[in-house]
Amino acid sequence: MEREEIIRGLFCNGHTQKEIIWILDKVYSYRISDRHLRRILKSYSLCRRALNRDHQSIFNAVKNEIQICSPMIGVKAMHRKIRDLKGIRPCYRNDVYQVMRVLDPYGLQFRRPGQCRIPRIVYSCRGPNDVWHIDGNDKLKFYGIWIHLCIDGFSRRVIWLNAGTTNRKPDIIGRYFLNAVDSANGCPRLVRSDRGIENVLVAIFQTSFRYYHNDSCSGSKSFRFGKSVHNQRAECFFGHLKKSWISMWQQNFETMVAAEILDLSNPVNIHCLQFCFLPLIDQELKFEQCEWNGHLIRKQRGFHNFCAKPDVLYFAPPNGKENNICLLDPELRNYAENFAAVAGQHLLVASEEFRNLSCQFLLQRGYTMPKTRSQAFDCYQILSASFDFIINRLQLCPPQTFVQAIDVYHTIFHSFY
Repeated sequence: MEREEIIRGLFCNGHTQKEIIWILDKVYSYRISDRHLRRILKSYSLCRRALNRDHQSIFNAVKNEIQICSPMIGVKAMHRKIRDLKGIRPCYRNDVYQVMRVLDPYGLQFRRPGQCRIPRIVYSCRGPNDVWHIDGNDKLKFYGIWIHLCIDGFSRRVIWLNAGTTNRKPDIIGRYFLNAVDSANGCPRLVRSDRGIENVLVAIFQTSFRYYHNDSCSGSKSFRFGKSVHNQRAECFFGHLKKSWISMWQQNFETMVAAEILDLSNPVNIHCLQFCFLPLIDQELKFEQCEWNGHLIRKQRGFHNFCAKPDVLYFAPPNGKENNICLLDPELRNYAENFAAVAGQHLLVASEEFRNLSCQFLLQRGYTMPKTRSQAFDCYQILSASFDFIINRLQLCPPQTFVQAIDVYHTIFHSFY
């Protein structure tokens, strides 16, 4: 490739003179001084600054780009498009700015520093049980612990908050929903969630329960899918939970990993961690739920509402807001029971054989199910060491997956019983 084509190509791609010199030296082994490069560019009639600029071409190019570009593109990005991609030179950034002042004044004002804010939509509900928001949190998924939430949109009262071995199974989420429906003596007018497959059964339950109703959100309109980040009420609560409770547990588990007490690639360690910590975490979440439902919600500026607690807003809404609970057909409710998981299944770890072995190992050491974090930590160390010892004693192949771990528990259990 000739030197002229190389320099012309680098210049047209928007590289500065220092960058051109650097690339010529490192890539093409062609050393050149800054002054000599300026002479070469002048001889090739390549320049970025000049008085006789083609303002009409700049205007037409900016006009065409505004019609097809994102509304968030600014002056700098537009200048690079016109100069480097369209090849209109010389072209000053101020030339592009003057054109955009005429063609896109609102966009310039919107993109000013401090002005580019995410547009917020006013959230409003008819009253309690008008909208239920359901969502899951995966911050502790690497440790085999999954959190799932349902929150009332109007009162911000947490309907359920559970920790389990998974929140990816539709029957488990369906059990959460049926338990909440039984407690509320009906289903909400509308349920909102993301498009996760775990929410499919809840969608079927909700639309079936509301099939024979006659309001504007009956039938298939009673369940609404949307982006998880737009699930305002659920994201707000998870943000609150992450700042304190979730971060604390993450630090505890990360400390165990750093001390090489916990191996995240070992499925036996994950099962032992779930068996020892999951009931304790689920109980702590119930305390977090009670604390949240009893905290005082600050009055929102510019809105005609009053300070109250979620429980108060849910059970005793203010004047003008009524409970929107929808009654169920008892036969349909009983039929839905066939598709949901059994009560407490979200806390069942691995297999029944693993749970029996774990209880026996703890009883041999004089331990029962842990009640505190320190007891859970001691129980985890006992279980992980016991399973490692027996696997080595029986000369079993260490499991690499959770399915292989279930087979190992089966072998260990039948070798002792």
